[in-house]
Amino acid sequence: MVQIDCLHRFGELCSCAVSLDIRHLKLIVAVTEEKSVTRAGEVLHVTQSALSHQLREVEEKLGTPLFLRMNKKWF
Repeated sequence: MVQIDCLHRFGELCSCAVSLDIRHLKLIVAVTEEKSVTRAGEVLHVTQSALSHQLREVEEKLGTPLFLRMNKKWF
């Protein structure tokens, strides 16, 4: 019964049409792994500024922040 409830909620989340580019997915992975936009930019060979703009774009598309920002640390 719990699994059905979870699957139903997952279906609701997936029903919204959000289109992300592969660069957006790479950005999310890099920031998650590096825990820093600056270091993620170095890994992806993109400036920190460009990466921050791309991250803001993704968060606007999804309608939610993806990372908790605290004192220049990303969680």
